[in-house]
Amino acid sequence: MAAPAAGPRARSRDVIVRRVGDETLVYDRSSARAHCLNRAAGLVFARCDGATSREGLARTLAEDLGLTGSEASGLVALAVFRLGEAGLLEDVPGEVAAPRRAALRALAAASILPMILSIVAPSPAEAQTCIPRGGPCNSSSQCCPDAACCRQLGPRPPECSRGGGNCIP
Repeated sequence: MAAPAAGPRARSRDVIVRRVGDETLVYDRSSARAHCLNRAAGLVFARCDGATSREGLARTLAEDLGLTGSEASGLVALAVFRLGEAGLLEDVPGEVAAPRRAALRALAAASILPMILSIVAPSPAEAQTCIPRGGPCNSSSQCCPDAACCRQLGPRPPECSRGGGNCIP
């Protein structure tokens, strides 16, 4: 039986993590959600190894970002709370509560609030675009569900239409 974690642990299963500049992009394959973590949230997420306590995270971030101990503690508390809400943590020992207003004010004053922007990625079927009626096409699979790719009279190219006539499968 594994020993309980000393600190929060970032998810590693079913997630793809990429750093882009100061931001960290995390795609959760199990929920099809994409998350963009700003620098502060990304630093906390990267250090959530399960072995480092919240106090240890705060000490490291205070050094990295030039923060006071209370600012760093507030940053870690808020980041862990938001990462947990986003479903990006596997293990969070202890209670995770929304940080107090005083900590939020201190972080806002320091302009380092950990921010996480999350979106739902569309399924491949939802992401597929189609050509509406009247648009040029080469096959019916390109047309929207209410249309088929049909050759028109004269020199005009095939277009998506209601069907009938000379349609292309």
